[in-house]
Amino acid sequence: HSSLQRKFRKYFGMNPKEYITKLRMNRALELLVENRLSVKEIAFACGFENEYYFSNFFKKHTGLSPTAFREKHTSPQA
Repeated sequence: HSSLQRKFRKYFGMNPKEYITKLRMNRALELLVENRLSVKEIAFACGFENEYYFSNFFKKHTGLSPTAFREKHTSPQA
């Protein structure tokens, strides 16, 4: 177990949990900007069991709620 973690950290520069979190957050960021999926749908697509936990997790990592992030990073529809 610890040998795998050391090798993983050496190769990726972070532990497996941090890596998975980064992947999930990157996917959430993409979906918020590129799609018109609801926050609930994005939460499920990124492996979160509910939108409330996802929203808290997202805000903790970005400083913005998913809705605020989407509003800040998407242009208004014409």
